[in-house]
Amino acid sequence: MGSSGAFLVGLAALLHPGQSADYLARTAYDWEFQRAGRMVGPQDSFASAHGGIGEITIGTDGGVKFSPLMLHPRSAAWIDHNLLLFDTGTTRDASRVASKAKQETENQVGQGPSVFQSRRIERLHGIRALVAPLRKAIEEGDVDQYGPILSSNWALKSSLGRGISTPRAEELLAGCLAAGAHGGKLVGAGGGGYVLVSVPDEAHSAVRAAMARAHAPELPFRLSRTGVQAYQIGPCGKLSSATSG
Repeated sequence: MGSSGAFLVGLAALLHPGQSADYLARTAYDWEFQRAGRMVGPQDSFASAHGGIGEITIGTDGGVKFSPLMLHPRSAAWIDHNLLLFDTGTTRDASRVASKAKQETENQVGQGPSVFQSRRIERLHGIRALVAPLRKAIEEGDVDQYGPILSSNWALKSSLGRGISTPRAEELLAGCLAAGAHGGKLVGAGGGGYVLVSVPDEAHSAVRAAMARAHAPELPFRLSRTGVQAYQIGPCGKLSSATSG
């Protein structure tokens, strides 16, 4: 769920007080990708640094732009109360999952005509095509669209390589849908972690009961509107703001 990116953004905020959210995000990403050599993208660090809901555009030159979205009140309420996270109980290293998918693609391409590559690119374009309808749903408060879009994303994402989906993740997603969820996906690189599902009020109890039977603990969360913040402890333990994303 971007925990390494969030941690490094927090560390950057402590080491570089007063810097912009973009600066902190870029610093955190450079530490993880360039210095540590992990196969990660910049989206986690930029989301953590800025907070809220935004569209992240990554250029072919490596440039990253975070554009905040106009969050409709219905969307804000739905994100906080109707998007539910459940732990699959399986941990994974996102960098290894991404590296494995990349290596699988390279191996397939090296074996002959790039049919596999063209299919993969087609699926990636399909994932990108979901951005516009999701942005529209967020800004217009069309919360009924969240679940189907999450499920469409997962159908494309899980087909990008072996190891992205797992039997456990599919079991939990199927259980949530059967209990009344509108849709969902495994978050992050795949291979484990958490499933995110969009659940109407009337299905909360049924979905939570199904996940309890499946021994998948819920992780409550709320949307942060401010992004990263660092505080200095002054005399007598008084806190003062050092940075704000």
